[in-house]
Amino acid sequence: VSEDGVRSASAAAAASAASVVAITVSVNEPANEKFAQVDFDDEETTRLLQRWARWHHARVGLGLVAAVAAALTARGAR
Repeated sequence: VSEDGVRSASAAAAASAASVVAITVSVNEPANEKFAQVDFDDEETTRLLQRWARWHHARVGLGLVAAVAAALTARGAR
C-alpha cells in the first residue's frame, strides 16, 4: 500500500469511527433513555424503534468501514 493509500485509509478509519460515536451520542443514546420511560404509546414506540434500528445499521456499517480501513493502515504501515 502506498503512503497516500495509508493516509487515506487512516483518514477513513478515523472519520468512520468518529461517525459511530456521533450517531451513538446524538441518536441512539437519547432513544435508549426514552425507551426507559413508561409514558409513551405503541405508535411512538414503533417509530422510535424504527429510527433507532436505521441508525444502528449505519453505525454497524461505519464500524466495519473503520475496522477494514484501520487494518489496511496497519498493513501498509509495516
